[in-house]
Amino acid sequence: MKPILLYFLLNITFIFSQPYPKISISVDSTKVKIGQEISYQIKINLDTINEIKFNKNIFFSPFEVIEESKLDTIFKNPDYFFIKKYKLIHFDSGAYIIPKQKIKINNFDFETEPVEVFISGVEVDTLKQPMYGIKPIIDVEKNYDDLFNKFLWIFIAAIILVVIFIFRKKLKPKVKKVEKIVKPFDKALEDLKDLEKMTLNEQREYKIYYTKLTQIVRRYLEEEAKVSALESTSNELLIKLKQLKKDGTIPIDDYIIDNLKIVLEKADLVKFAKLSFNNEIAIEDRVLVEKVLKNTQKIIPEPSFEEIQKTQKYVLEQISIKRKRNIKIAFISLFALILVSLGSLVLIYGYYPVRDEILFYPTKKILNNNWYKSQYGFPPIEIETPEILKRISEDKKDVRIYNFEGEWGSPFSIRLKIKPPLDINENSLNSNQYKDEIIKKVLDDFLNDFQVDGAKNIFPKNEVINLNDGIEGFKIFGSADIVNSESKFTRCNFFNLIIMLNKSTIEFQMIYDKEDRYGKDIEDRLINSVKIIKEL
Repeated sequence: MKPILLYFLLNITFIFSQPYPKISISVDSTKVKIGQEISYQIKINLDTINEIKFNKNIFFSPFEVIEESKLDTIFKNPDYFFIKKYKLIHFDSGAYIIPKQKIKINNFDFETEPVEVFISGVEVDTLKQPMYGIKPIIDVEKNYDDLFNKFLWIFIAAIILVVIFIFRKKLKPKVKKVEKIVKPFDKALEDLKDLEKMTLNEQREYKIYYTKLTQIVRRYLEEEAKVSALESTSNELLIKLKQLKKDGTIPIDDYIIDNLKIVLEKADLVKFAKLSFNNEIAIEDRVLVEKVLKNTQKIIPEPSFEEIQKTQKYVLEQISIKRKRNIKIAFISLFALILVSLGSLVLIYGYYPVRDEILFYPTKKILNNNWYKSQYGFPPIEIETPEILKRISEDKKDVRIYNFEGEWGSPFSIRLKIKPPLDINENSLNSNQYKDEIIKKVLDDFLNDFQVDGAKNIFPKNEVINLNDGIEGFKIFGSADIVNSESKFTRCNFFNLIIMLNKSTIEFQMIYDKEDRYGKDIEDRLINSVKIIKEL
């Protein structure tokens, strides 16, 4: 009994003597100005050196981390202090929380306490400079006269260059360049000589050697004996050769087929069974293939005079010259016809419609293509879009998001968001107050989300609109700077159509380049297609 009690007391003492980490955090100030750095420090106090791991994906949102120090260790007998420092910054005024940071000590998870920081704005005196009213917009008619004149001169210059090119080619004496034709037999012998230079030490080198060796004899039989050898297995090739002998097409001797069979079987063993032979056997097989080629060459009948004449280079060159001349005439005629047609179309329809149609202007193509009617959510909302919107994953389970081609936030984006109804107490407000509160809530939420997505210099407007079947919607629209694919800002128009239902809030959004000539047409078509399905 005493040993058991002693063991129990020792274990209790050991458990209570385990080091417990003391984690503290500090900031240099909880009240800073907008754009001012905040020094954030994590301090861990231990009585022994332990394994400490910080989360690789640090999360200080909405703050940005501009500097991160390495973990510093300080020993003050009998304790160890581990210090990690960060420098944070934020460019918006308000009250914010520096979130908890996860730390792993000896495979145990710990969290720091959150810290509240107040960021104040910078006061700007707008009365030092006189204010002026907004000047009215002046409509200016587009003038394509100068552009048409440039196009005409380019057209004339192109015709002159084409004429000069044609006459220069005609006056220049043509010199026939006859290329040397290498017969399949000679080509096969040259390849065998090149194969003789290979050094064979490893199995991989033997595999390459035998692959090239069989490829040489297969290509020769394919080109000279007209046997489909390249796409055949070893057994299939041997069967075809025996059949040709039986039919009397090629009087090939049995010993030639037997020699070829020996080489093909060895090649299959090297390539598939990963066997290796010595250099002497490899040389013997190469010599054997050379004998097969020479013996086969002797028994293949000589081509007729007509066949020789058809394969001569001069015949092919004559055909090529005639073909090139006909192509030139057709090309010049087609080029002239295209230019005349383009000029006529520009004169009739205008420059931009013709140019955008030819160059497949992205949004014009989207506008002219077939659109698709689809239903989303419940109760279903029916929308006509260029493509069926694809659902994407969202951290919040009660929010469903559907996107058109890629991520939301690019200079051309369409998004449908279905969220829970707004949490506003209607009983405590009259109808006008309730409506104003909804507008304020929706506008603030959208602008906050828009800024998080990277938008800057946002100029919003809002209005109440009536949709199909008398449904009332709230529309936020305006312009903002959006980051494009080149990480530069593009001035874009946007709209967010909000429809509030009993069980959900629907937000239908679009972004497009402000200079896009077809963006407004796409916007109108999208909004006019919105319909709430009341009965299924």
